[in-house]
Amino acid sequence: MKTISSNWLNWCKEYKKASYTPMVAMTHKLFVIHKSVVKVAKLREVNEETIERQLIQLIVKGLLSVDEVVDQKVRDEIIHILENSNPVKLGEIKEEVSKKITWFEIKAVIASLGTTA
Repeated sequence: MKTISSNWLNWCKEYKKASYTPMVAMTHKLFVIHKSVVKVAKLREVNEETIERQLIQLIVKGLLSVDEVVDQKVRDEIIHILENSNPVKLGEIKEEVSKKITWFEIKAVIASLGTTA
């Protein structure tokens, strides 16, 4: 497997710097139980984007596996684009993937590849 752009590894390093706060710990615990961003957001009474950011943080820190968040076929498609197109911006990846793939899935896969950043 080719290495991914240093831009993405730097992006992951920023998430690694974030603290494992009690709120992130709660998100982690609830996601392990419910496996649903929507359900966790409702239980925590926050928006889904907050939960997604916290899950990405957990993936980068190696505390949550991307396998629990993103289907293998989706991961493969995103990784293929990262390896072969050398995109610089998230929008460039989004333009190349299937329309069903979400921004969150793209970010989660990048986060999983940056766990060694």
